[in-house]
Amino acid sequence: MALILQDSSSALWKVQVNDYGALSTTSVGSGSPSTIYLNDSGESTSWLLGVTTHGALQTTSVAFNAAYPLTYDFLSISGMTAWSLGVLVTGTLFTAQAALYPGLYLKDSNDNFWQVTINDLGVLSTTSITVAIPDVVYLNDAGNTTSWLLGITTLGALTTTSAAFNIAYPKGYNLNSVSGMSSWLIGVLTDGDIITSQVSAFGFEDDSFRGILVPWPEPVVSVW
Repeated sequence: MALILQDSSSALWKVQVNDYGALSTTSVGSGSPSTIYLNDSGESTSWLLGVTTHGALQTTSVAFNAAYPLTYDFLSISGMTAWSLGVLVTGTLFTAQAALYPGLYLKDSNDNFWQVTINDLGVLSTTSITVAIPDVVYLNDAGNTTSWLLGITTLGALTTTSAAFNIAYPKGYNLNSVSGMSSWLIGVLTDGDIITSQVSAFGFEDDSFRGILVPWPEPVVSVW
């Protein structure tokens, strides 16, 4: 599924990105519109992503919520590149190329770093690494009643810790497999157990690539 937005006249627009980071919108007759809130690059203002009746993307400032993500991540039309859609402090949209095969990085209580990966069977594994920028991942459980902080022990075992419930947290964290041939969601059951479920295979449009993507050393950036 592609990203679908609804304009003020209730018309629907499909938002896509090409392999150069250029965004485009196309009027469509059906689809499920998304509501996308993003915090700007200065993490000072929250913005609602929208579209005009002429198909031009726009942003509207809203009450700041620290739980909103900084980027919305999705695949290009060809499925060969991944892009992060973000907002500058001025409200201007930009795209930045991201790694197609992202990893999840966590820090244990001894300040050691771990890389979390997944194979094409949905099996998670962890590897100790020397340095990383750790992710802080909060997920709501399948019943949307409890929020959980994803963590890791000093032996590399994934853990969950219940946290104050926040309805803005997602129910899944998207992670592409090591081979790059499949995409998975990491979720949490109501008892705190971690589960994985397959989203799609590459080559198909999918709006669920919302994990934190590790950028290339020299990311391509386009400002809109």
